[in-house]
Parts: sequence; C-alpha cells; structure tokens
Amino acid sequence: MWRFKRAPSTWAFLALAACVASAKEVVYLTDLPLYSFLAPCAASALSNNIRYQTFSKNCPEAVTDLQSCICTEQFEPVSSTASLMISVTCGSTASEDQSSASTVLKAYCDQEWKVAFSTAKHPVSSFIDEISAMTDLAPCASARLSGILRDMTEYLCPPEPTALAPCACDKNQNSLRISQSIIPFVGQGCSSNKDDVKSAQAMFAAYCGMNSGTTSFPTTTLPPGDMSYYVTNLPRYASLDTCAQLCVDIAAMYQTTSFCPNNGPEALASCLCLKTSVSKTVSSELTWQIKNHCHTNMLDNLSSASAVLDYRINSRNSVS
Repeated sequence: MWRFKRAPSTWAFLALAACVASAKEVVYLTDLPLYSFLAPCAASALSNNIRYQTFSKNCPEAVTDLQSCICTEQFEPVSSTASLMISVTCGSTASEDQSSASTVLKAYCDQEWKVAFSTAKHPVSSFIDEISAMTDLAPCASARLSGILRDMTEYLCPPEPTALAPCACDKNQNSLRISQSIIPFVGQGCSSNKDDVKSAQAMFAAYCGMNSGTTSFPTTTLPPGDMSYYVTNLPRYASLDTCAQLCVDIAAMYQTTSFCPNNGPEALASCLCLKTSVSKTVSSELTWQIKNHCHTNMLDNLSSASAVLDYRINSRNSVS
C-alpha cells in the first residue's frame, strides 16, 4: 500500500526563510564600511593584531570562525595590544583614534549593530592644493604646504578630502603638528623667507576655516602704483637688445618657478617689489644671465637691463 508523505507546512517554510534572511553575513574587519573611516595608524593597529592571531594559530582563518575567536577568548589581548600600538603610532594624545578603533572592533564583533561616525557639518570636498587661493602663494610655499597635508594621510588621517579636513584641523593635536611643521619645511623650501611661512600659515588657517563653515582666504598685498603689466610691456624693455630682453625675462619669470606666484602681473609685481630676498635674487640672476649670454656689449646690456628691472621694481612707475 502506497503511503504519501505529508508536505511540510507552508508556514514552516516561511519561518525558515525568515530566519535565514535575518542572519547577517559575517565579514572580515577590513570589509566593514566603518573601517575605512579610521586613520591609517589606527586601522593598521587593529587589522595587524587580528591578522597576528591567525599567524600565531590562536584563531582560525575562516571568516566566521575568526570573528568568533577574536570576539571571545582573544578579545582582550587584541583590544589591549591595539590600544598600545595606537598610542605609539597615532600619538599619545590620539584619544579620538582610540575611541574610533574601539567602536570599529565592537562593530566587528556585533555586525548587526547600527553605528556610524559623526560627519562634518561643513564637509570640505577639495584637497588643499585644489583650492584656487593656493595659487596666491609662492610655489615653494604651496608645494610644501600640500606635502605636509598629504603626509598626514600616511598615518594620522584618512585619505578622502572630506575626512582629511576635520582630521587635520580638529582632531587630537594635528593642527598644532601641521603648524609647527610649516615653519621648518616651508622655510627650507623658500630660502627662509618669513613672508612665505606666514602666507602658508594663513592658508592653512583658511583651509581649516572652510571646515568650520567660513570661506575667507588671505589676499595678496599690492604695492602702490600700477601693477597691471609685466616688465615686457615697458617701452624701455622694447629698446633693449634681444639678448638683454631674454635675460630680463629669465631673471623675472624664473622667480615664478619657486619664489613668486605665477597667476598674473599683479602677484608677480607684488613679489618682486615687496620681497627683499626676491629682488636681490632677480638682480644677481640678471647679472649672471647677461655675463653668460650677452658677450657683445656686455656692460652696456647689463646696465640697460638692470635699469629696466629697477624701473619695474619701483612700484610707483606706470607703463612709460
């Protein structure tokens, strides 16, 4: 006699499906969305400690088994060792990094936990070297300032611009660290010119102001007089020998490779006229260029070319 098995209840199938759907898939620590918001020094402290547990055979490598092991018998050693490493690599004042790492470790152990880090009220979506006001700085200052901020993403700050700004400006003592770095690094790159150090400090302060919701950048100080023309617009320049003209061009425009902004005649004139170290450099550069390239009538060319530059650097002169 045939016997027919009774089909499982539809309700039983639905209940089983609900249980399966409610079980969240376990992921590795580094796959947590929250992990990407950690400073590199804190992220590596956590991930390296968890990785060590598998190398030392304290925990299995399988994703679910690893999480279970880390969050039970190995939780205390991982937590305490990561905290010690953060103090060393992120700095002894990195209380926010300690707190963030602790939150991520808890989120790893409870992957059903709904938690998110607070976001900036005024997110800065650009890196500092993408801000147009940076062109008002001498290249030696803007390059060094950009480099200092970029170096922060190696260990202390996340690399995304919206996360970098609050980290550099508000977190721990990072802003003090950056301000203290500007003095030697910009000073070294800009031949110890104090004006370049001040302009870099002012630009960093303005960058942090963006993070606080204000947009106000330092402006170039212009000397009195007509600043709207290049030296090449002077009739006196046109009367120079071709060789002397070339040497004047090189002496003046060469400064824009390092010591003067290259965003218009007013910025260049301000630099040539107001930065004492630059005006001296221009004079010595012109002399060197004339001596090495204008062998015919060298003294006359040097005298007339120097007169043109002196006339331009005297900021009260207009085109004449």
